[in-house]
Amino acid sequence: MLLALPCAPVPRLRAMPVFGRLGAVALAAAAGGAWARVPVPQGRGCNVVLDRASCCLFADGRLSTVYGGQDCVPSREGALFSIGPGDAGGTSCQPRCWATGGCGDGVDQSERIGACGADREPWYLLGAERACRADSDDATVDGRGTAIRLEGEVDLARCKEACAASPVCSGVEYGDGTCEIWT
Repeated sequence: MLLALPCAPVPRLRAMPVFGRLGAVALAAAAGGAWARVPVPQGRGCNVVLDRASCCLFADGRLSTVYGGQDCVPSREGALFSIGPGDAGGTSCQPRCWATGGCGDGVDQSERIGACGADREPWYLLGAERACRADSDDATVDGRGTAIRLEGEVDLARCKEACAASPVCSGVEYGDGTCEIWT
């Protein structure tokens, strides 16, 4: 198992510092290599992707716009950046509602965002010893079976033990006494 700050190098379990991102600690089980997912800074929106090579699924944080809260699709590493339909780089990274025409009349941001490809795997491989969540605003306990929340006040040690004992645990998220086992 590896302890991971989303998108930061992952220390070995024997050196278990507790990292925090908004009070959360991610613990990823390594099976054939660590996978990684990248959070997009909250409130920055789909059109501001700081590291396009590692753009992953995220929700548009521009809540005051017609796209606010919509799902966005990820950019592929090494992809060309699209400035319009038909470009060799593919379609522009956009909230899902843009693809269906349901976003309303927003300003075209295509020159500022990367080409996209959808991947719904539970983790993204971004390099050795890295583990991140795909969506910084992901509500994992949503009936899709993507996480199991341990009830009551749980410490980090108990959270890790519960993951190790579970045949379906791929990692955990821990923060403020709350433990979610990722399945």
